[in-house]
Amino acid sequence: MSQKRTKADKLRCNDERLERRDDARRQIVDISEKRQELADTLEEQIRQRAWVLYEARGRQGGHGVEDWLEAEAEIRAARHRAPAASGKVIPYPFSST
Repeated sequence: MSQKRTKADKLRCNDERLERRDDARRQIVDISEKRQELADTLEEQIRQRAWVLYEARGRQGGHGVEDWLEAEAEIRAARHRAPAASGKVIPYPFSST
């Protein structure tokens, strides 16, 4: 037969469960913050590359969406080719030549 759990045991188990829950919530917040940082960085890289494409065309208007999509494709392709675990920043072809 199993032993009856004491009130102190029940409280200790509940405290441990709550601590595990809090740890999991902290990890979720950390992951969310990291994702936001990566998204901000990606958007800025795309913005910079689109500007270079705009300047390379002689600053002709009317091609903003095209520049953005081309820049996004280039940046995403470069990120995809990068080793995931390296953590290194990939140099992008920002020259206008």
